[in-house]
Amino acid sequence: MQFWQVNMKPGKPLAFGLLPGGVPLIGLPGNPVSAMVSFEQFARPAILKMLGHQDLVKPTIRRDSTSP
Repeated sequence: MQFWQVNMKPGKPLAFGLLPGGVPLIGLPGNPVSAMVSFEQFARPAILKMLGHQDLVKPTIRRDSTSP
């Protein structure tokens, strides 16, 4: 295991490591909100990085303030 827990709420426990053969393992919490937050903060950027992406930031869309 590379790390087991991070000090954030929601988001505990979180695990990241490598299985035999170099297979990455990402363990997310059981609580749905904690899992979503942990995925966005840790798993999504890690997966994108492993796929060779350079830009790991989620795209944003600006809305015109005069639109409803």
